[in-house]
Amino acid sequence: MAEAAPEVQKGPVDSPGALKDNHVDEATALAVVEPTQEELDAQTWKRFDEAIEVLREARLVNRADLPNQSLVEALERLCSPCCGEVCIQVTNLGGAPVLQHWTKVRGTVGDLRQELSQLTNVPLQDLGLVHVAEDCLLEPDSKKVLSYGMFNGQTVQVAMLISGLPVPDHAWDFRGAIGDVKDEHSSLIARLREGAHCTTEGVQLDGEKMYVEIDPWEWEGPVTFEVKVKYSSYAHQAAVFTLGKKQQDGRASDLLTIMSYTMFVVRTSLLNFTRVITEDNGMINLHSWFHMVATCQNGSLSLYINGEEVGHVPEGTFVANQLRLAMLGRSLNEANYLEGHIAYFRIWHGVALKPEMVKLLYSRS
Repeated sequence: MAEAAPEVQKGPVDSPGALKDNHVDEATALAVVEPTQEELDAQTWKRFDEAIEVLREARLVNRADLPNQSLVEALERLCSPCCGEVCIQVTNLGGAPVLQHWTKVRGTVGDLRQELSQLTNVPLQDLGLVHVAEDCLLEPDSKKVLSYGMFNGQTVQVAMLISGLPVPDHAWDFRGAIGDVKDEHSSLIARLREGAHCTTEGVQLDGEKMYVEIDPWEWEGPVTFEVKVKYSSYAHQAAVFTLGKKQQDGRASDLLTIMSYTMFVVRTSLLNFTRVITEDNGMINLHSWFHMVATCQNGSLSLYINGEEVGHVPEGTFVANQLRLAMLGRSLNEANYLEGHIAYFRIWHGVALKPEMVKLLYSRS
Protein backbone atom coordinates (compact mmCIF):
# COMPACT_ATOMS: atom_id res chain seq x y z
CA MET A 1 0.00 0.00 0.00
CA ALA A 2 1.35 3.41 -0.95
CA GLU A 3 2.02 5.86 1.83
CA ALA A 4 -0.37 8.75 2.10
CA ALA A 5 0.96 12.04 0.73
CA PRO A 6 1.73 14.65 3.37
CA GLU A 7 -1.00 17.14 3.92
CA VAL A 8 -0.33 20.49 2.34
CA GLN A 9 -1.73 23.49 4.16
CA LYS A 10 -4.11 25.44 2.02
CA GLY A 11 -4.40 29.15 1.92
CA PRO A 12 -2.92 32.23 0.26
CA VAL A 13 0.82 32.26 -0.25
CA ASP A 14 1.28 35.26 2.02
CA SER A 15 -0.55 33.67 4.92
CA PRO A 16 1.32 32.95 8.19
CA GLY A 17 1.43 29.25 7.30
CA ALA A 18 2.80 29.68 3.82
CA LEU A 19 6.27 28.56 2.68
CA LYS A 20 7.36 32.22 2.60
CA ASP A 21 7.35 32.13 6.41
CA ASN A 22 9.94 29.35 6.36
CA HIS A 23 12.34 31.78 4.63
CA VAL A 24 11.70 34.42 7.30
CA ASP A 25 12.39 31.93 10.07
CA GLU A 26 15.73 30.96 8.51
CA ALA A 27 16.80 34.62 8.31
CA THR A 28 15.88 35.13 11.91
CA ALA A 29 17.90 32.09 12.90
CA LEU A 30 20.95 33.40 11.02
CA ALA A 31 20.72 36.71 12.89
CA VAL A 32 20.73 34.93 16.23
CA VAL A 33 24.00 33.05 15.59
CA GLU A 34 26.03 36.10 14.55
CA PRO A 35 29.22 36.40 16.66
CA THR A 36 29.10 38.54 19.75
CA GLN A 37 31.49 41.44 20.31
CA GLU A 38 33.46 39.29 22.73
CA GLU A 39 33.88 36.61 20.08
CA LEU A 40 34.90 39.22 17.51
CA ASP A 41 37.49 40.57 19.94
CA ALA A 42 38.81 37.05 20.48
CA GLN A 43 39.11 36.54 16.72
CA THR A 44 40.95 39.85 16.37
CA TRP A 45 43.45 38.87 19.07
CA LYS A 46 43.87 35.46 17.43
CA ARG A 47 44.72 37.06 14.09
CA PHE A 48 47.09 39.43 15.88
CA ASP A 49 48.83 36.57 17.72
CA GLU A 50 49.13 34.61 14.47
CA ALA A 51 50.62 37.62 12.70
CA ILE A 52 53.16 38.13 15.48
CA GLU A 53 54.09 34.45 15.34
CA VAL A 54 54.54 34.56 11.56
CA LEU A 55 56.72 37.67 11.92
CA ARG A 56 58.79 35.97 14.60
CA GLU A 57 59.30 32.84 12.50
CA ALA A 58 60.23 34.92 9.45
CA ARG A 59 62.72 36.88 11.52
CA LEU A 60 64.38 33.66 12.71
CA VAL A 61 65.11 32.65 9.10
CA ASN A 62 66.10 36.20 8.08
CA ARG A 63 63.06 36.66 5.82
CA ALA A 64 61.47 39.55 7.72
CA ASP A 65 62.06 43.21 6.95
CA LEU A 66 63.01 45.52 9.80
CA PRO A 67 59.79 47.09 11.21
CA ASN A 68 59.53 50.74 10.24
CA GLN A 69 59.26 53.50 12.81
CA SER A 70 55.51 53.95 12.42
CA LEU A 71 54.92 50.26 13.14
CA VAL A 72 57.15 50.39 16.20
CA GLU A 73 55.31 53.48 17.46
CA ALA A 74 51.96 51.79 16.86
CA LEU A 75 53.06 48.77 18.88
CA GLU A 76 54.32 51.02 21.66
CA ARG A 77 50.98 52.81 21.79
CA LEU A 78 49.26 49.46 21.91
CA CYS A 79 51.39 48.53 24.91
CA SER A 80 50.79 51.82 26.72
CA PRO A 81 50.18 51.39 30.45
CA CYS A 82 46.89 53.29 30.20
CA CYS A 83 44.89 55.54 27.96
CA GLY A 84 42.54 58.44 28.47
CA GLU A 85 42.33 60.95 31.30
CA VAL A 86 44.16 59.86 34.42
CA CYS A 87 45.45 61.38 37.61
CA ILE A 88 49.22 61.36 37.92
CA GLN A 89 49.88 61.44 41.65
CA VAL A 90 53.28 62.13 43.17
CA THR A 91 53.50 60.76 46.71
CA ASN A 92 56.15 59.90 49.25
CA LEU A 93 56.75 56.28 50.18
CA GLY A 94 54.68 56.83 53.29
CA GLY A 95 51.69 57.20 50.94
CA ALA A 96 51.01 60.90 51.61
CA PRO A 97 50.23 62.84 48.38
CA VAL A 98 52.71 65.55 47.43
CA LEU A 99 51.33 66.61 44.04
CA GLN A 100 48.41 65.71 41.76
CA HIS A 101 48.22 66.34 38.03
CA TRP A 102 45.41 65.41 35.64
CA THR A 103 46.47 64.60 32.10
CA LYS A 104 45.35 62.79 28.96
CA VAL A 105 47.63 59.82 28.31
CA ARG A 106 48.05 58.05 25.02
CA GLY A 107 51.65 57.02 24.78
CA THR A 108 54.44 54.87 26.05
CA VAL A 109 56.20 54.63 29.38
CA GLY A 110 58.85 56.83 27.83
CA ASP A 111 56.20 59.49 27.20
CA LEU A 112 55.16 59.27 30.84
CA ARG A 113 58.76 59.69 31.96
CA GLN A 114 59.09 62.78 29.76
CA GLU A 115 55.92 64.28 31.22
CA LEU A 116 57.01 63.54 34.78
CA SER A 117 60.44 65.05 34.11
CA GLN A 118 58.84 68.26 32.85
CA LEU A 119 56.35 68.29 35.72
CA THR A 120 58.94 67.92 38.47
CA ASN A 121 62.08 69.40 36.82
CA VAL A 122 63.88 66.11 37.54
CA PRO A 123 66.28 64.95 34.78
CA LEU A 124 65.26 61.79 32.93
CA GLN A 125 68.40 59.96 34.05
CA ASP A 126 67.31 60.46 37.66
CA LEU A 127 63.96 58.73 37.18
CA GLY A 128 63.76 55.05 38.10
CA LEU A 129 60.78 53.00 36.89
CA VAL A 130 59.15 50.59 39.33
CA HIS A 131 56.08 48.45 38.65
CA VAL A 132 54.03 47.65 41.74
CA ALA A 133 51.25 45.14 42.38
CA GLU A 134 47.72 46.12 43.38
CA ASP A 135 48.22 44.86 46.92
CA CYS A 136 51.63 46.50 47.33
CA LEU A 137 51.93 48.39 50.62
CA LEU A 138 54.22 51.41 50.61
CA GLU A 139 56.33 51.30 53.75
CA PRO A 140 56.53 54.46 55.86
CA ASP A 141 59.81 56.31 55.93
CA SER A 142 61.02 59.84 56.57
CA LYS A 143 58.60 61.03 53.85
CA LYS A 144 61.35 62.37 51.64
CA VAL A 145 61.20 59.81 48.83
CA LEU A 146 58.86 60.78 46.03
CA SER A 147 57.19 58.10 43.94
CA TYR A 148 55.22 58.49 40.75
CA GLY A 149 51.86 56.75 40.56
CA MET A 150 49.17 56.49 37.89
CA PHE A 151 45.89 55.64 39.59
CA ASN A 152 42.89 54.00 37.99
CA GLY A 153 40.43 54.13 40.83
CA GLN A 154 42.49 52.94 43.79
CA THR A 155 44.89 50.75 41.80
CA VAL A 156 48.48 51.88 41.29
CA GLN A 157 49.45 50.92 37.74
CA VAL A 158 52.88 52.49 37.46
CA ALA A 159 55.19 53.99 40.07
CA MET A 160 58.39 55.94 39.58
CA LEU A 161 60.98 56.98 42.11
CA ILE A 162 62.22 60.51 41.76
CA SER A 163 66.02 60.43 41.92
CA GLY A 164 65.59 56.82 43.01
CA LEU A 165 66.82 57.58 46.51
CA PRO A 166 65.61 59.27 49.67
CA VAL A 167 67.35 62.43 50.77
CA PRO A 168 69.62 61.61 53.73
CA ASP A 169 68.93 63.22 57.08
CA HIS A 170 72.65 63.93 57.53
CA ALA A 171 75.53 64.11 55.05
CA TRP A 172 79.15 65.16 55.46
CA ASP A 173 81.35 65.28 52.34
CA PHE A 174 85.05 65.67 53.14
CA ARG A 175 86.40 65.68 49.58
CA GLY A 176 88.23 68.95 48.98
CA ALA A 177 86.83 70.54 52.15
CA ILE A 178 88.74 73.18 54.09
CA GLY A 179 88.54 72.88 57.86
CA ASP A 180 85.53 71.48 59.72
CA VAL A 181 82.63 70.21 57.59
CA LYS A 182 78.99 71.23 58.11
CA ASP A 183 76.14 68.78 57.67
CA GLU A 184 74.37 69.39 54.36
CA HIS A 185 70.95 69.04 56.02
CA SER A 186 71.35 70.34 59.57
CA SER A 187 73.58 72.49 61.77
CA LEU A 188 75.69 69.54 62.99
CA ILE A 189 79.44 70.01 62.44
CA ALA A 190 82.03 67.30 61.75
CA ARG A 191 85.10 68.60 63.58
CA LEU A 192 88.60 67.50 62.50
CA ARG A 193 90.64 66.47 65.56
CA GLU A 194 94.35 65.90 66.30
CA GLY A 195 95.65 67.01 62.91
CA ALA A 196 93.07 65.26 60.72
CA HIS A 197 92.78 67.16 57.44
CA CYS A 198 90.92 66.98 54.16
CA THR A 199 92.33 66.28 50.71
CA THR A 200 90.62 65.85 47.35
CA GLU A 201 90.00 62.20 48.34
CA GLY A 202 88.44 62.95 51.72
CA VAL A 203 89.52 63.30 55.34
CA GLN A 204 92.93 61.72 55.93
CA LEU A 205 93.53 59.77 59.16
CA ASP A 206 96.87 58.48 60.46
CA GLY A 207 95.73 55.46 62.52
CA GLU A 208 97.34 56.87 65.69
CA LYS A 209 95.50 59.92 66.96
CA MET A 210 93.61 61.63 64.13
CA TYR A 211 89.81 61.34 64.02
CA VAL A 212 86.60 63.26 63.30
CA GLU A 213 84.09 64.17 66.01
CA ILE A 214 80.52 65.03 65.00
CA ASP A 215 78.25 67.10 67.23
CA PRO A 216 75.94 64.75 69.21
CA TRP A 217 72.22 64.58 68.47
CA GLU A 218 69.24 62.63 69.78
CA TRP A 219 67.61 59.95 67.64
CA GLU A 220 65.99 56.50 67.63
CA GLY A 221 64.48 53.78 65.45
CA PRO A 222 65.48 52.29 62.08
CA VAL A 223 68.62 53.74 60.54
CA THR A 224 70.87 53.44 57.47
CA PHE A 225 74.56 54.41 57.37
CA GLU A 226 76.60 54.96 54.20
CA VAL A 227 80.35 55.53 54.13
CA LYS A 228 83.08 55.42 51.49
CA VAL A 229 86.45 54.44 52.93
CA LYS A 230 89.96 53.54 51.78
CA TYR A 231 92.29 51.67 54.18
CA SER A 232 96.02 52.35 54.19
CA SER A 233 96.92 49.66 56.74
CA TYR A 234 95.35 46.80 58.63
CA ALA A 235 94.54 47.27 62.31
CA HIS A 236 92.35 44.89 64.30
CA GLN A 237 88.98 46.49 65.14
CA ALA A 238 89.82 49.77 63.41
CA ALA A 239 86.60 51.80 63.58
CA VAL A 240 85.18 53.41 60.45
CA PHE A 241 82.39 55.13 62.38
CA THR A 242 80.98 54.86 65.89
CA LEU A 243 77.79 56.30 67.33
CA GLY A 244 76.85 55.66 70.94
CA LYS A 245 76.62 56.73 74.55
CA LYS A 246 79.68 56.76 76.79
CA GLN A 247 79.22 55.50 80.37
CA GLN A 248 80.96 56.99 83.40
CA ASP A 249 83.28 53.98 83.59
CA GLY A 250 84.42 54.65 79.99
CA ARG A 251 82.53 51.80 78.36
CA ALA A 252 80.07 52.39 75.53
CA SER A 253 76.38 51.50 75.32
CA ASP A 254 73.61 52.08 72.77
CA LEU A 255 76.37 51.65 70.21
CA LEU A 256 76.32 51.35 66.41
CA THR A 257 79.66 50.91 64.65
CA ILE A 258 81.48 49.45 61.65
CA MET A 259 84.82 48.07 62.79
CA SER A 260 87.25 45.27 62.01
CA TYR A 261 86.93 46.35 58.39
CA THR A 262 83.58 44.71 57.60
CA MET A 263 81.85 44.01 60.90
CA PHE A 264 78.70 45.93 61.81
CA VAL A 265 77.97 45.90 65.55
CA VAL A 266 74.88 47.10 67.39
CA ARG A 267 75.09 47.08 71.19
CA THR A 268 71.98 48.02 73.17
CA SER A 269 73.61 47.58 76.59
CA LEU A 270 76.96 46.62 78.09
CA LEU A 271 76.08 42.92 77.88
CA ASN A 272 73.70 42.74 74.93
CA PHE A 273 75.00 43.16 71.37
CA THR A 274 74.48 41.82 67.85
CA ARG A 275 77.01 41.81 65.03
CA VAL A 276 77.09 41.13 61.30
CA ILE A 277 80.35 40.00 59.74
CA THR A 278 81.13 38.99 56.17
CA GLU A 279 81.70 35.37 55.22
CA ASP A 280 85.32 36.07 54.25
CA ASN A 281 85.98 37.33 57.79
CA GLY A 282 86.39 40.90 56.69
CA MET A 283 89.28 40.64 54.22
CA ILE A 284 89.79 44.07 52.62
CA ASN A 285 92.28 45.15 49.96
CA LEU A 286 94.42 48.05 51.10
CA HIS A 287 94.54 51.31 49.09
CA SER A 288 91.23 50.54 47.37
CA TRP A 289 87.94 52.37 47.85
CA PHE A 290 85.09 50.50 49.50
CA HIS A 291 81.47 51.56 49.63
CA MET A 292 79.78 50.37 52.83
CA VAL A 293 76.12 50.53 53.85
CA ALA A 294 74.77 49.24 57.16
CA THR A 295 71.07 49.08 58.00
CA CYS A 296 69.35 48.43 61.32
CA GLN A 297 65.65 48.04 61.90
CA ASN A 298 63.40 46.00 64.15
CA GLY A 299 64.14 42.37 63.38
CA SER A 300 67.24 42.61 61.19
CA LEU A 301 70.74 43.98 60.62
CA SER A 302 72.35 44.07 57.16
CA LEU A 303 75.78 44.97 55.87
CA TYR A 304 76.53 45.79 52.22
CA ILE A 305 79.95 46.10 50.57
CA ASN A 306 80.15 47.65 47.10
CA GLY A 307 76.42 47.29 46.55
CA GLU A 308 76.13 43.62 47.55
CA GLU A 309 74.73 42.28 50.80
CA VAL A 310 77.58 40.43 52.53
CA GLY A 311 75.99 39.77 55.90
CA HIS A 312 72.55 39.64 57.49
CA VAL A 313 71.33 38.87 61.00
CA PRO A 314 67.56 38.51 61.55
CA GLU A 315 67.57 39.14 65.30
CA GLY A 316 68.00 42.89 65.17
CA THR A 317 66.74 45.09 67.96
CA PHE A 318 65.03 48.43 68.41
CA VAL A 319 67.37 51.41 68.66
CA ALA A 320 66.25 53.42 71.69
CA ASN A 321 66.02 57.19 71.85
CA GLN A 322 69.40 58.49 73.07
CA LEU A 323 71.71 61.46 72.74
CA ARG A 324 74.62 59.77 70.97
CA LEU A 325 78.21 60.81 70.38
CA ALA A 326 79.52 60.26 66.84
CA MET A 327 83.11 59.55 65.75
CA LEU A 328 84.78 58.75 62.44
CA GLY A 329 88.09 56.91 62.46
CA ARG A 330 88.07 55.75 66.12
CA SER A 331 85.89 54.27 68.85
CA LEU A 332 84.31 56.19 71.71
CA ASN A 333 86.97 55.10 74.20
CA GLU A 334 89.88 56.71 72.31
CA ALA A 335 91.09 53.52 70.66
CA ASN A 336 90.74 51.51 67.43
CA TYR A 337 92.08 54.28 65.18
CA LEU A 338 91.75 53.98 61.41
CA GLU A 339 94.54 54.73 58.95
CA GLY A 340 93.19 55.80 55.59
CA HIS A 341 90.66 58.14 54.00
CA ILE A 342 86.92 58.66 54.44
CA ALA A 343 85.29 60.40 51.46
CA TYR A 344 81.85 60.99 52.94
CA PHE A 345 79.43 59.80 55.63
CA ARG A 346 75.62 59.81 55.34
CA ILE A 347 72.76 58.78 57.61
CA TRP A 348 69.05 58.08 56.99
CA HIS A 349 66.82 57.99 60.06
CA GLY A 350 63.53 56.10 60.16
CA VAL A 351 64.30 53.77 57.25
CA ALA A 352 66.45 50.75 56.37
CA LEU A 353 67.17 51.24 52.68
CA LYS A 354 66.21 48.34 50.43
CA PRO A 355 68.86 46.37 48.47
CA GLU A 356 67.96 48.01 45.14
CA MET A 357 68.49 51.42 46.69
CA VAL A 358 71.85 50.31 48.09
CA LYS A 359 72.88 49.22 44.59
CA LEU A 360 71.91 52.64 43.28
CA LEU A 361 73.92 54.29 46.03
CA TYR A 362 76.95 52.23 45.06
CA SER A 363 76.52 52.98 41.33
CA ARG A 364 76.59 56.69 42.14
CA SER A 365 79.49 56.45 44.55
